[in-house]
Order: sequence, then C-alpha cells, then structure tokens
Amino acid sequence: MTPNPGPDFSLFALLREGQASSLDLAGSAALFDALIQSTLDFLTRQRLASVFWVKLPPFTAVWEPLGAALQQGVASKLFDGSWPKPPALPSAAYYYLPLEINHHLEREFFFLVSGPELQLVWVAQTPPGEGYSAGADWRLALSFDPETVNRLLETLQGDLAVSDQTPESVVNQPKTHASQIPAEWASALLRDYLQCALTTGAARPPQTDSQELLLAVLRELSLPLTNMKTALRLLESMQNKREQRQRYLQALQRECSRQNALFQGIQELLSAEAPPETLNQGVYLEDCVPGVVSTYQPLAEERGVSLGYTIPAQLPPAAISAPELRTLLQHLLQNSLKFTPPQGKVHVWGALQGKRVELRVTDTGVGMEMSDIPKVFNRFYRGRRALGETDPGAGLGLTISQRLLQRRGGAIRVNSHPGRGSEFQVLLPIFSPETFI
Repeated sequence: MTPNPGPDFSLFALLREGQASSLDLAGSAALFDALIQSTLDFLTRQRLASVFWVKLPPFTAVWEPLGAALQQGVASKLFDGSWPKPPALPSAAYYYLPLEINHHLEREFFFLVSGPELQLVWVAQTPPGEGYSAGADWRLALSFDPETVNRLLETLQGDLAVSDQTPESVVNQPKTHASQIPAEWASALLRDYLQCALTTGAARPPQTDSQELLLAVLRELSLPLTNMKTALRLLESMQNKREQRQRYLQALQRECSRQNALFQGIQELLSAEAPPETLNQGVYLEDCVPGVVSTYQPLAEERGVSLGYTIPAQLPPAAISAPELRTLLQHLLQNSLKFTPPQGKVHVWGALQGKRVELRVTDTGVGMEMSDIPKVFNRFYRGRRALGETDPGAGLGLTISQRLLQRRGGAIRVNSHPGRGSEFQVLLPIFSPETFI
C-alpha cells in the first residue's frame, strides 16, 4: 500500500524519489506545452488509448490538441484539475475535478498518461512565489516507471475535492498495470522530447537573453540614427524649400521622440527583469485603478474615446507592488487608447477568479489578426499601426507588462479579433503575508 505523502506533498518530489525520473530539464511554459503536444502526437501515431490526468497553467496552448485527442479516442477520459477553471472541453469523457491545492501543488503542473500499454508523467515545478510565471526557469521531470505513475495517480485521487456531483467511478478510477515501456517507444519519445528542448531553448544560459536584448537594441537604434543623419544632411542644402525644411524638421523631432521612448522603455524593461523587492503588503485594485484611469481621461477625451472602470469593493489585495501595478495598467491603457478610434470604448474591470485577482482591459479598437497575437509580448514587436499616429513607439510596453507579472507569479493573455477590439486579461495571486515572508 502506498504511504500517505502528507497534506503538503509535492508531486515533483514524489516523482524524483529513488531516481524514478527518466529525464530532467530546465525550461519554461512553452517547453511544457511542447512536451505535451509531442506526447499527444506519439499516442496518436501509435493509436494508444489512455486516461489523461492534467493540471495545466493558465493560457496554455494545448487545450485544442487535448480536445482533438478526446474526439479521436486517444484520450478515453480526461480528468482536469487546472485552476483557474479552463473552458470545458465538449466531450462526455471530460471531467473537471478540482484538487485540494497545497503550498507545493499550487506551483506544480502535470500531464499524466495512464493506459494498459503505456504510462508516463510529466511534472513541472515553478519557483517559490512565482506560481504562474511563464519565464524560462521551470523545472520539468519525466517518468516512464509504472509504479511511480501509479503512486502519483493514487496521491492525486486522494487529494480530489470531492462533492456530491463527483461520479463514484471517478473517485475510484482503477489504476492500470502496464509493463515497462518498450525500449523503442522510450527511445522515440526521448528523441522527440530532446528535440522540443532544443527548439524552445531549454536550459538556456542567462547571458544569452542579455545578448539578444543588446543586439535588438542596436538594431532599434540604427534606424532612427540613419533617419536623423539623412534629415540633417538635407537640411544643410541651401536649395531646400520652406515646406521641405519643415518636413525634415518634423522627421528629426519624430525620431528624437522615438529615441527617448526607446531609452525609457529599455530602462523600464531592465527594471522589470531584475529580481523584485520583497512584498510587505499587497495592493487593492480599488486603491490604484481609479487614479491611473483618471490620468488618462484627458487623452481619451481628446481622442473621442469613452474611458471607464468597474472595480468591485472588497476585492482581496493582489500580490504586486503599487508602482508595478500602476506601470502595468499604464501600458495596457496606452495600448488600448492607441488603437481605439473615436466613439470607441476602453474599460477596466476587476474581479475575483478563485485564488487570483483578475484585471481586464477591454477596448473596441481595430483588433489584431490571429497571427499577431502570439507575438504581441515580444520585445520591439510592432504589428499594428496606431490610429492617427506616425510614431510606432518603442514596442516594449506589453513586454514590460508581461515581465512585471511573471516575476510576481501572475499571467497575462490577449483575446482579439480584427475590427472588434481586444481584451487583455491579467491574473495575479492574492497577497498572503505567510507566502511572502
């Protein structure tokens, strides 16, 4: 009989006991998604029907392939313990089963496959205090060992938040007794997993990111400097007409403004990527949001855009500092106002989503193409032309917003449709003094 792991167990620690893990990686949320997708591809190719148990991070990209696995019968059942609760998959074989989240399990995610021919489990663990951070500092471990997989499965079944609506067959879901994975299967899967790690940059040295930033900054600086040199050279010509000289002066002013925005953005980005200060207290949305929104009212009125907010009273404090929250909201409002035409609307909403504080910024602007959405948080990415503006900006506002959230254990995603506007949804942990001592 498997011993009780205790009320504050860690799946990651259980998996690694006794060298049960077959592979250990340092990676990110993107790598975790890629590993799950690779596993689904393998199960589909081999036509292996299995029971899935998952707890996935918010905004993961694998819900669609998981839905396809249910439809194709690759997943005979899917038990989901993710939080916040994701959109339910349209299948009678999908079960949402919330877990009694403990201190360790709150920052752990897993993908467990239990079938008569194959058993495996991936567990991802994020750093303390960074429950939903998508940064490249996750620890991931894999096991093909049936005994280990069954032990984790029994542990999960014992940790279900059982209600009157929970089917008895789910609570007592029988474990399978698969033999050891065939060597050729293990070899194929490990090859695929290592390819995923190489593709998504697993265990990437810290200095690589700094080098990429430096190269990107140099590229960004080269264009405005070239434009300024060209304008100055033309201004030196005595044959320029007044209208031409005015055009060159405007070009110089525009490039100087762009340079200034770039320098300010880089300073903010470096600050956002530095280790955060320890939190002694959280921030109430009702204390911060109205003040930030009021500073943007004149700009909204000038552009003919309606700007407002709805923040319920008595929301719990969010685990973020007041300056960080103000910076985050400023960038989101600047982005929405920039792309919303006259007679449009921009609104800020606050809500409680389980153990997370939710902040949403919605607009009725020009929206984005589906192909742009995965790129909007990339540094210096400019996918859309701002309405009525020739200055594309530094392209760092959304990157800074994401970095601020990641280091506080938060997450951000965007929903957008061309011509119908965009919605940026932010989730932040609830501040707890015990967690941030």
